[in-house]
Amino acid sequence: MWLREATWEDRDFLFELANDEQVRANSFSQETIKYEDHINWLVNKLNDPNCKLFICMDENEKIGQIRLDISNRKAKISFSVVEAKRGQGIGTKMLELIKDKVEHELLVFGEVKKENQSSQRSFIKAGYLQAEDDGDYFIYEWVKNRKA
Repeated sequence: MWLREATWEDRDFLFELANDEQVRANSFSQETIKYEDHINWLVNKLNDPNCKLFICMDENEKIGQIRLDISNRKAKISFSVVEAKRGQGIGTKMLELIKDKVEHELLVFGEVKKENQSSQRSFIKAGYLQAEDDGDYFIYEWVKNRKA
């Protein structure tokens, strides 16, 4: 498995993945995404220097996406895995691989809904620490260059 930067050609893959029933259920915004809105979002993300959007590849097959939105020395993670590959440790592997894409000393974190136990396990297995219980969700953190 490896990560490559997302491109315009990934638009339909990302659209279908974003509208997957389980992905929507685990998202903080659960409404179905309209294609036009997705296209506008993708153009903005691809042109945003503070966004790093990657496609997770297994040989030549697209199996997931992971994104870093960077602001104020913090990078918020969002990721999803295609339905056929869920439960195989892909989320954990993506969370490990994204660490190599962090260029500066940043606090990398993800917010996970409390009922999303598979993502919680992925963060923990990938070495992120549960930093906070924020009511409806948990926050998991990793700091690049953190002293042990």
